[in-house]
Amino acid sequence: MSNKPIPFRRKKELVLLARYEEGPDLRRIGVVELLKQKGVEVSVDEGHQIARTLDDEGLIELSASQSGDYISLTGYGTEHVEEVLLNPSLLEDSNDTIQAITDFSLTLQKLELGDEILYEEIEDLKQLVGKVPKKSILEILIGKLVSFGLGWLKPEIEKALEAGRNLLN
Repeated sequence: MSNKPIPFRRKKELVLLARYEEGPDLRRIGVVELLKQKGVEVSVDEGHQIARTLDDEGLIELSASQSGDYISLTGYGTEHVEEVLLNPSLLEDSNDTIQAITDFSLTLQKLELGDEILYEEIEDLKQLVGKVPKKSILEILIGKLVSFGLGWLKPEIEKALEAGRNLLN
């Protein structure tokens, strides 16, 4: 096993794939055991955190007991594995989308447009890749940019509103 840390998102993907490969049987199996099957060691606490996150996302059903967390895939979780994780073309497309987001953020920074908060919000879009269509990611990006642009215009808008109020008085 490599010493390089495995990102949390990748651990979640490995859990989903391992549970999917187990099939629809009702065998009680936990996150720690599933990851161990994939050659990844995690603590019980991290396994619980992964399970809670996947449960919150609606991808698994979590059953917690004193002996551990046990999971089963939901219908949505099964669809996610089949449509996203087992679809190499979508994963390649995801890499292209992530790179495009990175390039766009770097371009904004080079042009000195925006601020650190905007750059972070744009970087956060990477978390949506593979979960929502590219068109939706683009619409969210446009919304963030419009919101940021309106922030620049806010003093002018306030002046115009004040002038309008003065005319009505």
